Amino acid sequence: MTVIGTPFGAVVTHFFHSRVTERTAAPALAEQLRRERIAAYGAFADAVVEYRQAFEVTHRTREAKDEAKGGAERGRCSEEADGAPAAAAAPSVR
Repeated sequence: MTVIGTPFGAVVTHFFHSRVTERTAAPALAEQLRRERIAAYGAFADAVVEYRQAFEVTHRTREAKDEAKGGAERGRCSEEADGAPAAAAAPSVR
């Protein structure tokens, strides 16, 4: 009986020990995943803010250049956007 009981006891002990280890490790892994997600969301938010700031600087720089060129240039650009003078001025290619 002891020959069978000793290995059986070792198997049962191993089973319970592994379950306790899994239960202890699961919250730690969940916390680590939570921290990594928060770090990733923060990095994404930083990238979005940086992009918006760069876009704003670029937009302001273009506005300043347009104002420096004068109203005639700006008027021509808006007419080209409408398509009327650009179509008349550009030769047609066949």
